Amino acid sequence: MAPVALGDKIPAVKLAYMDSTNTKHVFDTCADKKHVPDFIQRADDLQAKGVDGIYCVSVNDVFVMKAWEATFPIDGKLQMLADGNGDFAEALGIQLDLKEFGLGLRSKRFALVTVDGVVKILNVEEGGEYTKSGPETILKAIEGGALEA
Repeated sequence: MAPVALGDKIPAVKLAYMDSTNTKHVFDTCADKKHVPDFIQRADDLQAKGVDGIYCVSVNDVFVMKAWEATFPIDGKLQMLADGNGDFAEALGIQLDLKEFGLGLRSKRFALVTVDGVVKILNVEEGGEYTKSGPETILKAIEGGALEA
């Protein structure tokens, strides 16, 4: 499967999350100790540029995502989404094979911005890098007109 590209329609894949009442939800169609906090810190700036929602997607189950959410002062600034089977990562073409380390198939670290479901910004990290998927890079791309393209 070819990776998603700028201008492509975002793949329709089911993602799940668990709300504050511990009810599992499905959302249709990040990240280490720096990635998530950076997005929390810059959430207001992103929203001021027209970003409607910030989602942290990880190849994990909703229980792990809920527990991980509790470690951050999210305060409604972003939502954790579980890509339990890695379907979203696979559909985006950014699946990462970590079977060698006993971690199975995961997702590369990435930042994705869509407008009406169409990919406008896609920044995928290689290896353990964190150089192009952070909020600073996204803000610069938005300011540079990436959403109008």
